[in-house]
Amino acid sequence: MPRRLLQRLVERRIAGFAGQLIEFDDRIARDGLASASAWGLTQWSGPVQQYGHPAPPGGPLLLVSNHPGLVDAITLLSTLADHDVRLLVAERPLFHALPALQAHLISVAPAGAGRAQALRAAVRHLRSGGTLVTYPAGHIEPDPAADPGGARAALARWSPSATYLARRVPALTVQPVAVSHVIAAHYRRHWLARQAIDPEDRDAIAAALQVLAARVHDNQPRLALGTPITGVATNALQSEIKQKMTALMHENLSQ
Repeated sequence: MPRRLLQRLVERRIAGFAGQLIEFDDRIARDGLASASAWGLTQWSGPVQQYGHPAPPGGPLLLVSNHPGLVDAITLLSTLADHDVRLLVAERPLFHALPALQAHLISVAPAGAGRAQALRAAVRHLRSGGTLVTYPAGHIEPDPAADPGGARAALARWSPSATYLARRVPALTVQPVAVSHVIAAHYRRHWLARQAIDPEDRDAIAAALQVLAARVHDNQPRLALGTPITGVATNALQSEIKQKMTALMHENLSQ
């Protein structure tokens, strides 16, 4: 597509999305992360269907989630009103323009000393009794509603970050979280998304189109929180998480 035509198609939507992000960040500063996330769902998604509840705050809690789209994070964060939350996320320049959100992030550099520094910050937060949200895939994964097999297969490529953290925080509670139906079908069928050969690229484009659109969305995200995991040997933790995630996707999310 010629560059000028593409620019005309997206520049107005990008400006609108930027305004929403500023409002989102202002709401975090004023009302807290959970309240701002609930507002974000009204802008970029539909109402949430929730199965299960987060473990109570007050002790070190690691929430391990899949990542099927850009609104899965606010779907989960909207349920954590009483938690001292940090998210372990890949470094993105955009986050520096959102100071209230940035205060809740522990950014992980692609490699080098910055990566180790981020993991140490995550350990300190957990040891202080905080809640940490992680996305072991590190990128957008298939939505269990649209591609159940692909979503389950993606679990095999998850990083063992939960095991690393559990070894350094002995009292850690780990809770698997599965999210689906985060991308409206309209955007998955969009002609721009269909240009992608790789399914992961297609889903990333569809997710971006959804948050850029100024319209009511027809999706209803599903959030399933599994039974908290405690007392499991660290060398068996990764396998336990994957088993519980597979069950959550099958029982609650793929219909």
